[in-house]
Amino acid sequence: MKYFSLLLVSAILFSCNMTAPKPVDEKSLLNADSLKYDSLYGEQNSNRFRRSDKLNFTDEHGKKHGWWLTEIKQGEKFLVVEEKFYVNDVLDGPYAARHDNGRLKEEGMYRKGKKTGDWNYYNETGKLLKTDTYADGLVIDTKDSIQ
Repeated sequence: MKYFSLLLVSAILFSCNMTAPKPVDEKSLLNADSLKYDSLYGEQNSNRFRRSDKLNFTDEHGKKHGWWLTEIKQGEKFLVVEEKFYVNDVLDGPYAARHDNGRLKEEGMYRKGKKTGDWNYYNETGKLLKTDTYADGLVIDTKDSIQ
């Protein structure tokens, strides 16, 4: 009976084209093209934003906490296209988004739900397009990259 139940659940998932996300390898998220914790956010923040075994965690009140990853399936693999950090359901920490080819699209920092500090924006080949500097969610400076 257990085998039949497992087979039935597998068939339902396969027929709906839904697959359970594979565990994300922390090393793949911390490669040179990913968030650069110490250099971007300072060594004092490194431990606060370290990955734990709890990804995409929601508490008993439905509030998001910690690291949230958004993945898309490409063939047999999953690609993380968005990495963000929540405190009490509010973005508050590092943020990174990727193009569908896996290259970094944008990276920056949130404080209490608002963009802060330098935000870098990249094209699909990974070339820096511009850097916007934010204060309290508002752009206060823009530096275009040299073409």
